[in-house]
Amino acid sequence: MSKVLRGMGPKRFKILAVEEENSFTKTITVECGDEARPGQFYMVWLPGTGQKPFSVSASKPLQFSIAGVGPASNAIISKKPGEYLWLSGPYGKAFKLHGKKAVMIGGGYGTGPMRYLCSLALENGIEPHLVIGARTKDRLMKHPASVRTFLCTDDGSEGRKGFVTDVLAEIIKNEKIDAVYACGPERMMEAVGKMAKKEGIFCQLLLERYMKCGFGMCGQCSCGESLICVDGPVYGIEILDNPEFGKFHRDSSGKKVNL
Repeated sequence: MSKVLRGMGPKRFKILAVEEENSFTKTITVECGDEARPGQFYMVWLPGTGQKPFSVSASKPLQFSIAGVGPASNAIISKKPGEYLWLSGPYGKAFKLHGKKAVMIGGGYGTGPMRYLCSLALENGIEPHLVIGARTKDRLMKHPASVRTFLCTDDGSEGRKGFVTDVLAEIIKNEKIDAVYACGPERMMEAVGKMAKKEGIFCQLLLERYMKCGFGMCGQCSCGESLICVDGPVYGIEILDNPEFGKFHRDSSGKKVNL
């Protein structure tokens, strides 16, 4: 059982380190020994700001890579070592390793869980290829030296100019790839999923949606008839058949909003 007990409310953990990934994103390490798997998430609470879901980017100790996109996330990444965060989790389904050679694709701060999956792949004798995409150079996250990495930006300010799917197409053309994993904007993941399906490659996608509870009570994270927090957040290629995937999400009131 997780040390952060489900159903018992959030538990307080000390922040051990705060590392700047870029001017928008920081990776926070907390003093928590949970063995959370890549793809799982925690509800992170800061008194006075509410709680938000964040994917795990490492465990033992636990890490989260968080972009400052609103009041809550900006308040969290402004915290310093020695201060505290409150966590509940881990929640959701994790990635499953498959085959001998895989491509992990991270769009923006979705790179965090992809780096974690790469490290787990290496431990299990799987060769990972990490593709990191962002709109501009200053939004790219760091990458491990031990993993073959491809960088791409929309404007060409770093690495290849273009989209992660362009890089994926080249890798598939030149190498025998057994699995593709992705985390990032849904439209990007939809394109990755369609490419993997066309090539008959095992594929899993990590979806991120607005959540209030994290365990299926509020219904805020619905994607069609699927609840991301309990049915996901990791999905196989079948998510392509979901009528809302890549097209809609829901705002804080539950209203359906075009992506």
